[in-house]
Amino acid sequence: MAKYPEPGRGKTRLISDSLSAETASEVAMAMLQCMIRRLGIFGQVILGVTPDGFGSDMSRRLGPAIVRIVDQGPGNLGQRLDHVWKQVGVDQAIAFFGMDSPDIPIEWLKMIPVSLERSDLALGSTEDGGYWTLAARRYVPLVLREIDWGSESVYHQTCQRAEEAGYSLEELPVWPDVDTPEDLMKLRHRLAVTKPSATVKDAALLRLACRLNELLALPENPENS
Repeated sequence: MAKYPEPGRGKTRLISDSLSAETASEVAMAMLQCMIRRLGIFGQVILGVTPDGFGSDMSRRLGPAIVRIVDQGPGNLGQRLDHVWKQVGVDQAIAFFGMDSPDIPIEWLKMIPVSLERSDLALGSTEDGGYWTLAARRYVPLVLREIDWGSESVYHQTCQRAEEAGYSLEELPVWPDVDTPEDLMKLRHRLAVTKPSATVKDAALLRLACRLNELLALPENPENS
């Protein structure tokens, strides 16, 4: 799930005196590309784009990495998740991700299908009260309703909706997301300790680290900046 990274439209909280709207949009695209590359080793990646109608532009910018792009549709995030869910298919397991936590440990991503063998849902929280993934064994729309989207209560309210509906839920570990310039610097510090290897996952993270260094015009080692 992603907003089309048009300057001034997405990741507006990243914009500051030292980070322009254009650079913020390029940061968003870099994180999205990283997330797509990492998720691609697990299976089909379908990208839900908002605003509607930007799918062809997104495809052009991303290249052949995307198998399928769909519109998110109108409404709040819950309504848009539901719209994409129905397009993808309600009779198969699914895991939703955004672009804001591109460096989720690969071991945690591998936990998701294992969790869904035991539970109806798997939910990984972020430090600000949201979640970095919502995964489900089947279509469970009740967990998307009556949620204060954009608030620090999203994760806990989703857990409450699952409990009220009788769905079993497995909680995954907490991981930070990127919303503010400070969050972006923390991501860059985490990426700085990524060790090179021949694996796809590391290649994607290293590529993101290089792209952020380029966009932010900072030395390669943030501890020396």
